[in-house]
Amino acid sequence: MTFSEIFDVLLVPRENGSAALGETARWLYETGRAFGAHVELQPFLCRPYVHRAAGWGALVCGLATLAAASRKRFGWSFLLALLLPLYLFLEVEAGLGPSALLGTVEQENVVLRYEAPEPEQKVVLGAHYDTKTDLFDHAARAPVQFLLVPACVLALLVAASGWRRVRKGLSVRGPLALSVLVAAYDVALFLVLSGGSFVARRSPGALDDGSSVALLLRLAEKLGRGEIPLERTSVDIVFFSGEEVGLQGSKAYVERLREPLPFVFVNAEALGAGPRLRFFTSDRSALRRYDAWMPLARKLDTAARRALGRPLEPDALPVTTDTRSFLEAGVPAVTISSYDADRWLRGLHSARDDRERIQLASLERTLRFYEEALRVLDDTTFAAWAHRSNKSSRCHPL
Repeated sequence: MTFSEIFDVLLVPRENGSAALGETARWLYETGRAFGAHVELQPFLCRPYVHRAAGWGALVCGLATLAAASRKRFGWSFLLALLLPLYLFLEVEAGLGPSALLGTVEQENVVLRYEAPEPEQKVVLGAHYDTKTDLFDHAARAPVQFLLVPACVLALLVAASGWRRVRKGLSVRGPLALSVLVAAYDVALFLVLSGGSFVARRSPGALDDGSSVALLLRLAEKLGRGEIPLERTSVDIVFFSGEEVGLQGSKAYVERLREPLPFVFVNAEALGAGPRLRFFTSDRSALRRYDAWMPLARKLDTAARRALGRPLEPDALPVTTDTRSFLEAGVPAVTISSYDADRWLRGLHSARDDRERIQLASLERTLRFYEEALRVLDDTTFAAWAHRSNKSSRCHPL
């Protein structure tokens, strides 16, 4: 199967909670079976509206804060300034917000398994097949996201200052003006998180992450044909849903994982975006950084040098990918991505993320890298990495 044949089927909007996502899961299932894999659908309950609910919560808090300040109720403004970050954390990070009231749906991770003749260890390769449409792409929304903590601190200081000035009978013109600024930020946060609801043209998710799914399908076809003989390393190829709504699919996969063999996880993001390959040095949550597993990254670097004639490039861009779910559980893991300068960030989560952005020549070269990576990992013993603390994976140059 060629990349173009895969894209003809795959590159349609596949949003969480949609019928198209379920149809894509069934197509991945049938395609995996045709490629000789033992295929499993892993169902889980997904909350597809988590970010939409978070955005509406930010809008309500912002407008309520402004209303309270205009009435000189700065005590209420202070409470709302405390409530917003707590609400966002519970909704997006902890999965305890009210988005479930908007509806939960059963979705599936699709797992393709290829067993080695005498398995001693396992490589899990992953990519997410769900898509998302936002009002702003990753580059445009970054300033709003990075200003979240300063904006919350400012809201608390403004409310405290307004309350103090009311107690002393002083003018609150300054705190009221700053409350307008705080409310404006909350509106911007609403547009970042929920603005995609108002976009008519939906993203087909070419680079995010259809190209990676296509590459792993091509790799699965080669494994099924016996073109990549592995003596002792079994391979699982996992297509996750729910990545775009808080990594829900990969979290569900890790929670039910009962793997008796030592294993590692290699995630794929935006493959085919450009000729250069990199790995992300860490994944982030709201409160913690999880460093990539450097022994694994070094093995992948060896494969890149052999297959492509150039090393993997470390990238410290703050990201949140399915790798985080594995690093949180102490599993050796790393995310591989490709890029050409920073243009790959432009247009993600929009209708512009179409197949014209995928560089087929780069994707073919990356497929060769994956084949060599499996050979290198087959010659590596994972047992020494098992049950190691993530603290020992601090990133160092390759």
